[in-house]
Amino acid sequence: MRGLASAQAIAARVCAHRFIRCQGSAPVRAMRRRRTVRWRLRRAMTARIAGNITFQPLTLSGVPYLPSRRGSTGMPVLTITVRIMRHVVNPGDKYGRLTVLREVQKVAPDGRRYRAALCRCDCGKQATPRISSLHAGDAQSCGCSRGRPKYQQRRCPVCGTLAMIRRDHRSCSRACGYQLARAARQAPNPSYGVWHHRVTKARGPASGYPCADCGKPAQDWSTVNPSSDDIWVRFQPRCRRCHRYHDGAAGEGNPRAKLTSGKVRELRARRADGLTYRQLAAEFGISDVAACAAVNRKTWAHVS
Repeated sequence: MRGLASAQAIAARVCAHRFIRCQGSAPVRAMRRRRTVRWRLRRAMTARIAGNITFQPLTLSGVPYLPSRRGSTGMPVLTITVRIMRHVVNPGDKYGRLTVLREVQKVAPDGRRYRAALCRCDCGKQATPRISSLHAGDAQSCGCSRGRPKYQQRRCPVCGTLAMIRRDHRSCSRACGYQLARAARQAPNPSYGVWHHRVTKARGPASGYPCADCGKPAQDWSTVNPSSDDIWVRFQPRCRRCHRYHDGAAGEGNPRAKLTSGKVRELRARRADGLTYRQLAAEFGISDVAACAAVNRKTWAHVS
């Protein structure tokens, strides 16, 4: 029995080797998953395989003698089933953020079995993708590399329905969103957006009015008196530049400003002395474009 097992193992190697070699001549037959190979072992024949392994085929008891096609007396026939696997995974292999633990068998919804791999992701979770997906690069993680999911399951604050709601939405549907917006507009302490919605609805867009400071066409509604509930007293139309200056976002009120009113005056005086914009930029720690804009009053126009 020991000799029979070793003969079967060596015959399986030879059969697999033959199928690998025939991939170029018969690719359709070579890519089949299972092949049944009949290997005829002769009694008095010595085969040398792989250059180093030599075995003597023994008399196989219990193996039926089948007549050959040429009409000979017969010879022992051994039927071996060889499975050719195109993709092989080993424990410890790394595919993206997935580390292979072992190979498993899974069943598809249609009842067919397929090869999969139990993997552990770098985040600590486990996933079981197809082995073909691992080799193709389609499976790189358990899903954590995509970031946070866009939808999450929670209850709608309006109707109380448990639904998949987008993270940037508050309600489950457009109708519930209208109810939330209506409640926000009717709240005793409205938000900034609600106040601007009210003034636009009552007075129209700010582009139909002149700027309250410079007289140019206005672009925004600027909050003048936050404590007043009267939209005619609370807001004034202003252009974008005057609006930024009024809200303190222009000049020194901007937290990212590198210049001050005093530096701007000194910058303009140094330019009048004949310094170039590159020299001014190196002296004040700004770019030459910013120095040119400050000198020509494209920026810091309120500084005289």
